[in-house]
Amino acid sequence: MLLMEEFFDKEEIETLGIHIPSELKSCARTLDMYYIGTRYPDAYPDGSPHEFFDENSANIAMDCSQKIIDFVKGITNSNV
Repeated sequence: MLLMEEFFDKEEIETLGIHIPSELKSCARTLDMYYIGTRYPDAYPDGSPHEFFDENSANIAMDCSQKIIDFVKGITNSNV
């Protein structure tokens, strides 16, 4: 998983005045779990992705994605 902290060190992010809430970090971890497994039919030794992911999984991923998008838009709008 590649969080913002992996691209910038923590001090650099803090210097910019950006605090990443733990909820967003949790959302990033959730989306990271879906990245490979939902795209490749051989990602799981038994079964295919459609057997492991359902509508609820998709809704959780969409909600997390929207939270991250809103956070980034908020940062970019406040720094313009």
